[in-house]
Amino acid sequence: MEALTVLFDVANGAASLAPLATFGVALVAYFAYRQKTKADKRDQWWKRAQWAIDAALDQEDPQRRLTGVSVLVHMVDSDLATTEDADLMKIVSIAIQDEELEEELDDEEGESGVDDTQDVSQTLNKEMNMAKKTAIDTSHRPSSGGRYEVRLVSRNKTVTVSSPVRAKILEQTEKLIAASERKAGPSK
Repeated sequence: MEALTVLFDVANGAASLAPLATFGVALVAYFAYRQKTKADKRDQWWKRAQWAIDAALDQEDPQRRLTGVSVLVHMVDSDLATTEDADLMKIVSIAIQDEELEEELDDEEGESGVDDTQDVSQTLNKEMNMAKKTAIDTSHRPSSGGRYEVRLVSRNKTVTVSSPVRAKILEQTEKLIAASERKAGPSK
């Protein structure tokens, strides 16, 4: 009989713990749900970041490059971006600046000493029309010779480029570097 009383007391004790056990299970399920949701969001963020990086590194299509860099500027500010992501974005941005500046130098070296004002004017008009079609800010008009000044704070210099699209790409890379440094802190 005494064994039956002990068994009854154990059953009553277990029954009184059932609500606590249910709460524990619910709490574990909630944290698992939050972790999965964050992992899913992070996965989608990374897929968009991969697309933007691919677009930003496209040397053949300046409009796609500009779009990619612009998307990266917004993505690096996301709560889902880590400091490592910000460092990666900064490296990508510096590489794009290097490529754009190298292409600009190549373009300058390819120019002839012959006065081809009409060709320059036609090229400038073409670039301006392309910029207008793609909603590029053309508020800063070209300086003499159809060139655009861009301040590169990260390099502590001002450069002049021949294309409004290239100027906008360089401006966006500067924004990306600044956003990356805000996220990850300045490089050492």
